[in-house]
Amino acid sequence: MLETTSIAAPSQHPHYAIVEDRWHPAVERVPAKTYNMNFLKFEAGKCERVNAALEELHIVVQERRALPS
Repeated sequence: MLETTSIAAPSQHPHYAIVEDRWHPAVERVPAKTYNMNFLKFEAGKCERVNAALEELHIVVQERRALPS
């Protein structure tokens, strides 16, 4: 039940996903809006960019954590 509530309710907390860049913008908008999802994209079939994306994510998270509440 808790999982269902979590999925059904919008989130104000930021979430991140590493995805290939072949998602249609309309499909991307739903989780972006509902779950406050930020997408770190890499070119389809070229996952070598993933490590750099994780490093970028780390920096973004640290910067957000440093902001006053």
